[in-house]
Amino acid sequence: MFQPRIVPWLAMAATLFFASSAFAQQSGEERSPRRLDRLVQDLELSAEQEQQVRQLAQERRTATRPVREQLRRVRNELTEIWRSAEPSREQILAKHVEMDRLRHQVREAQVDFRLGLHALLSPEQRSRFAEQMQRRPGRRGDGRHRGAGPGRRGPRMGGPQGNR
Repeated sequence: MFQPRIVPWLAMAATLFFASSAFAQQSGEERSPRRLDRLVQDLELSAEQEQQVRQLAQERRTATRPVREQLRRVRNELTEIWRSAEPSREQILAKHVEMDRLRHQVREAQVDFRLGLHALLSPEQRSRFAEQMQRRPGRRGDGRHRGAGPGRRGPRMGGPQGNR
């Protein structure tokens, strides 16, 4: 199936991918307080609103910390599976299912946070928050991420830019 020389390269690629994912998540945790400070400033929250928003954020972090740690462990387990001499398709897919389940839990906590935030904001602040979400890089406004653009080779075939 695979030539013996390819397996180490695949294992190394998988390791780099998952290591960068873990680094990105740690960076996100470090950015969280700065994002919150910016949110407080941009939305001009009152002292009471700021205290409530910070409480919501702390509750979300506390609730998701064990889930994020479990996600990190599962990612490491997946990396080990890929490093094995003969990675098992079933084990790999099972780890992906488990990671999806854990990510879903984190997403639910994010939705709960945003709904709590929404309830605390005035109509004007809600409008400003919605505008901020539209302007975030990599966002379409419908909650889905998108790439940074068409890339070096131009738009994709059949994309919104038409055929090449």
